[in-house]
Amino acid sequence: MINSVMTYKKVLLINLIIFFIILLLMETTIFFYRKINEKIDLGYIKTGDLFKKIDDDCERMKSHPILGHIHDHKENCKIPDAIIEDNLVVYNYKNPDAKVIITLGGSTSDGFYKNFSAGKTYPYYLNKLCQKEGNCRVINAGTGGYGSSKELLKLLTEIAPLKLDISHIISLNGINDIRNYSNPNFLESIKKPYLDSNQIYMLKNQKWIIKNKKPFYLFPNIFSLFFDIELNLPQKKNVDYSAPNQNFRFNDHTDVWQFNIKIMNEISNVLNAKYIVFLQPTIGLEGEQSKFSNILGKDGEIVKNTLEDINYIENLRETYQKLKKHCENNSFCIDISDIAPPSSYNVYSNARHHNQKGNEIIASEIFERLKLSD
Repeated sequence: MINSVMTYKKVLLINLIIFFIILLLMETTIFFYRKINEKIDLGYIKTGDLFKKIDDDCERMKSHPILGHIHDHKENCKIPDAIIEDNLVVYNYKNPDAKVIITLGGSTSDGFYKNFSAGKTYPYYLNKLCQKEGNCRVINAGTGGYGSSKELLKLLTEIAPLKLDISHIISLNGINDIRNYSNPNFLESIKKPYLDSNQIYMLKNQKWIIKNKKPFYLFPNIFSLFFDIELNLPQKKNVDYSAPNQNFRFNDHTDVWQFNIKIMNEISNVLNAKYIVFLQPTIGLEGEQSKFSNILGKDGEIVKNTLEDINYIENLRETYQKLKKHCENNSFCIDISDIAPPSSYNVYSNARHHNQKGNEIIASEIFERLKLSD
C-alpha cells in the first residue's frame, strides 16, 4: 500500500514536471514567433511592461468613444495642489472671482502624469504665477497622447458645457501632430483625422478595446492563442504614405493641425474666451534644441541619442517647418519652440518632455505672453 502511494506521487510529480516543461516550451516558441513576426511584445512567462501603467491610478487610461482614451483615475490619483473633477485637474486658488485659464495639450501638459516631472507640468507652475497676481487660476484639461484633433474634441465635449468665466483657452502642442503619431496609416489619418488607430479598429471590427484591464498575467504568449488580445492592445503599425486624392480637404497632417486650431479659435470666441496655441519646444528641432556640445549632464546625452534616430528627426523637423509657417499666418498662434533648450542645468526629462525646471521656464514664458495679449 505504501509503495503504491509513493509510486502514485512519483508519477504525479513526473507528470507535473513534464506539463510545466511543455508549458515553457510552448511559451518560448510562441514568444519567438511573435518576435519574428513583429507582433507586440507581451513579455515572457509574465505580462511585460506593456500593461505596467494599468496598475497606476495616475497613468491608467480607458477607452472613450469620442476622445479615444481618457484617464481612469478612480479618484485615487494624488495631484500636487489640485483636486480632480471628472477628467480635469483643478488647481488650488484663493480668489473665487479669478478668471479661468483652460489648458489643453498632451503628456507635456497632463496634470495626472507623475513620471516626467512629479506632476508639476507647466499648468501647475502657470497656476502658481496666477496666484501671485491673484486674478487668474488654471484648470488643466491636458491628456497624454492627445494632439490637436483630440484637443478640439475635448474642447467640444468637456469644456464647452462648463459654466465658467473662462478668460483664455490655451494649448501647448505640436509634438503629437507629427506624421503617423495617432495613426501609422498616413492615408487613413488624413481621411479620418479625428479617429486614432484604435478607434478605427473598433469601428471596423465592432469590438471594444479594453485599455484598463490586463487580459492575462502568467504565460501571456500561450494565452494569446485563446484570447482576442487585439481587444486589449494597440494594432500593429501599417505605414501608408499614399497621397490623398482631391476629394479630401487635407494634404497632410499639418493641414489637419491648422484646421483644428482655427476651429478651436472659433469655439473659444463663442465661449467669450481668447484662444492661444503655443508651438511647443522639443529636443531635435533645428537650432537650439539640437545642441549638445559643451552641455554637462543628462540633457547632452538625451540630445545626442535623439539625433541618432534619423527617421524620427526627419519627421519631426519636416512637421515643425510646416507648423511654423502655419503659425505665422494665424494671429492666435505663438511659436515658443526655441525656449527651454537643453543645457547644463538639465531641463529635460526625456526627448519629448521637460522636467520641473523646464516646465517652470515654459510656464513663465506663457504667462508673460498672456499678459501681453490682454
